[in-house]
Formats: sequence, structure tokens, C-alpha cells
Amino acid sequence: MVKLDSSLTTKNFNFTTMVFLRIMALSIITLLIFSCETALSRSEKINDMIESKKLKEASELILEGGIEGLEEQQVIRVAQVFSEKVNFEVSVPLLRKAVEIDSTNNVSKLLLANNLREKKEYNEALKLYNELSSVDSIEFMVLPERARLYIHLNEFEKAQVDIERSKYMQPKYFAVYLADGLFQYAKGRQQEALDMFEVADEYDPGVSSEASLYAGFILLKNNLNYDAMGKFSDAIEVRKNINLGYAFINRGVCQINLQDTAFACNDWDSARHYMPEEAEKYISQYCR
Repeated sequence: MVKLDSSLTTKNFNFTTMVFLRIMALSIITLLIFSCETALSRSEKINDMIESKKLKEASELILEGGIEGLEEQQVIRVAQVFSEKVNFEVSVPLLRKAVEIDSTNNVSKLLLANNLREKKEYNEALKLYNELSSVDSIEFMVLPERARLYIHLNEFEKAQVDIERSKYMQPKYFAVYLADGLFQYAKGRQQEALDMFEVADEYDPGVSSEASLYAGFILLKNNLNYDAMGKFSDAIEVRKNINLGYAFINRGVCQINLQDTAFACNDWDSARHYMPEEAEKYISQYCR
């Protein structure tokens, strides 16, 4: 029987082990580089889609995989567009993804709660509002939004408590006066609602068109067409935090009431981008 040289065997073993470890290390590095490139390309693709306004494609790319390679702000940006188009079926999953990326970002959670409220998923929205109301730094922002949920549920006493507390904490926060306007309107006090919407507009730093839009609805309902048209125009000019389709459609209605069909049809044509089915009804009735 041939006796093996133990030192030679050990050397061969050490050499083989070193080669194996090097191959494994190179494989891991290659996988990491590939993962980084894949993640980077995904983020870049989404940014390109956003810049070229291919938002449907961007939303699909965001939702089709995990959170690797996603930037929270780009996800929120796409979600906001679908929210303003009243497409909560898309905006809510996008905002869930944003919260998954950074579960410590309370702003993302608040946006998700607001969209859940508008999607009429009240229980989940209320759970989020309750969680966020305990965060001192944003409590004054959360309370008016929760008040709006309570208004939907006809829980007016709770809504009023949230509104008054938010006013006490931050007397010049525009959103609390917006919530108060909705509260007053729900209670049948139209003039008080208009007053609150005026205050909301005064304090609004240009981030929302809601107060102008809601004031326009009330004025139109009372056949104050010129005043209503002005409010809808203000909402369209600011173009923030609303579905512009509502503003264009209702400004068109004002113009029909004032016997100005041409301008009305222009507005409804603009509304097609935001609310195609609703806009088409008016176009079919008045513009053909």
C-alpha cells in the first residue's frame, strides 16, 4: 500500500480550499454588483417614466416587485397623481409601498390614511389616524383629517373636538379651517362653511385647491354662477390636492348657466384628462 505524504495532502487541501473560497467570494461580489445595477436601473426607469408622464407604466413597475431600488419620494409623487384623479385603487397600493419603504415616515402614513378615507375604507383609515395622533409633532395635522373622517361617519361631536383641538394647537393651519368648512356644511350652515373656506384660502400656502373647490360647489348650488366660476378658476390655477376634473366640469356648468356653450365645452374637453366618462356625458349633451 502506498503511503501518502501527509504534508503534501495538507497543502493540496489548503490550496483547494483557498480556490473554493475565492470563487465563492467572487460569486457573491458579482451577485451584489448585479443586484445594485438592477435596483439602480429600476429607479432610473421610474424617474424617466415620471418625467415623460408615463405614470401608468411607472405605477406598474413600482407595484410589480418588492421595494428594492425604489425611492420613497418617487413612489409618493406617482401616488399623488392617481389620488388627484380619484383613482384610489392605484394610489392606495402605491402609498402602502411607500410606507413599506420607510415605516418610520409618518407623512407617508398620513397620506395613506387620507387616501383610505376617500376610498371609504374607514376602519383602516381611523386606525392609522389614531396611531398618528399620538405623534406630537404632527398631531395638529392629523386631527383635521380625522375630523373629516368623522364627518363622513356623521360623528359630528368627535369631529368638532378634533377641529377645536387643532385650532388651539396651530391657529393658522389652513387644513383645520377646511375641515371646519366641511363640518359647517354637513350641519346645513352654508354661509358659515363659506366663511371657513375663505379663511382656509387665506392661510393656505399654495398647497391645496380644496377650499376654493368646495366654495364653488356651494355657490353653484345657490345659482351664484359668476362667484362659483371664480372659485373654480382659483382651484384650477392652484392645481393642488384636488381632482381637476371636478373643477373643469363644474366651471363648465356655470358657463352653460350663463349661456356660454363654447367655453363650457372647452372646460369639459379639459376635464376628459381627469374624469373622461363624466366629461363625455356633458360633451354629448351640450357640445354635439
